[in-house]
Amino acid sequence: MWGILAWLAGSKIGRLIATTGIVIASVFVIALRLMAIGAAGERAKQTEQSLKNIRERIKTDEKVRDMPIDDVRDKLRSDWMRND
Repeated sequence: MWGILAWLAGSKIGRLIATTGIVIASVFVIALRLMAIGAAGERAKQTEQSLKNIRERIKTDEKVRDMPIDDVRDKLRSDWMRND
């Protein structure tokens, strides 16, 4: 182990290999971090869309709840709930 470290520190080729390895590892870590940030952003967008859908459903449920039962039945017969 110490021999490898001594070779990396003591020769031009060893320093070049060590520097290249550090640069590659740094780029890899940065890429992983950027991917994690992107994934978190996508999860946030999906959560926001889910909340929007839930709010819309609550509004629709309130409208239906306030309607007389005969009107609800008529709307359902006329395919009011379908979005084809």
